Amino acid sequence: MKKTLSLVLAGLLVGAMAVSASAVETLPEDLQGKIGFGIQKATTTWLVDGVKSEGEYYDVDYKTEWCVGVCSDAAASDTAQNLPVDLAMSWDEEYVYVWMSYTEATGHHFTAADHPSFWDGEIVQLGFADMDVVAGEATDRLETGYGQYSDSGEKTTINWASPLDAPVQGYAADNGAVEDFECIIDGNTVIYEIRVPLTAFTEKSAAEGYEFKFCPVICYDGGAGAYYMWSLGDGITGGPKDAYQHVNVKMEAAPVVETEAEVVEEVVEAPAAAPQTFDAGVIAAVAAIVSAAGYAIAKKH
Repeated sequence: MKKTLSLVLAGLLVGAMAVSASAVETLPEDLQGKIGFGIQKATTTWLVDGVKSEGEYYDVDYKTEWCVGVCSDAAASDTAQNLPVDLAMSWDEEYVYVWMSYTEATGHHFTAADHPSFWDGEIVQLGFADMDVVAGEATDRLETGYGQYSDSGEKTTINWASPLDAPVQGYAADNGAVEDFECIIDGNTVIYEIRVPLTAFTEKSAAEGYEFKFCPVICYDGGAGAYYMWSLGDGITGGPKDAYQHVNVKMEAAPVVETEAEVVEEVVEAPAAAPQTFDAGVIAAVAAIVSAAGYAIAKKH
């Protein structure tokens, strides 16, 4: 059933892209394959709770000009490109972790009946690939969509592409990807917490210095029948499928936690008082004075 649904969705995707082609914005050529950032290694366990905890994720500092906006209403593409998205990431030996948070002015509305295609619904999509992908080729990449129906709360996923165009065991729409994400709705704020196994897009091992291609996409309802798409980098929504146009991400070491040096108070003992001594001559002189005084008093009487 899910496989059939995936095929239907994939077909609808083609139609949706054909309709919106005139409204496409693409990443400038001078930025393609040349933008990126580093992500640090996680120091805490991934916990899906709607909280961006320190050590679990690290904020990604990106520029608006790195983003692409696509809208079914071409006049609103700038609105999509400028969508404020809180993006944070991290990694460990098994996964790449992604946090995405944004606000939908009209609230989260995504139902199977009203949104037969992911693309005119309200979902996120992630693209991954190794750095050695060939520009202009659509193969050797992972492209997965994640969504949650607002009426039933059911999570749903779809894989549009897998490396070498081959299914990825344990990470397709019908066999496991739903276990790797949560969608948390807080009023008009939508939060996605996602983990993607490295084995889903590369045979290489996670390590400091390892680089890969990455492109996050947000599809959301702009109201009045318009749907919007925001992406960081390109190669998924703006034009032909091309993982070379994704942003470059480099795995970095976990941040060094600075600890305050322990202050050790040194107790300095005061020197012991020297024992008191008496000069014998002084004692004799005092005795003589006392004796003389006594003699003078006796004589007076």
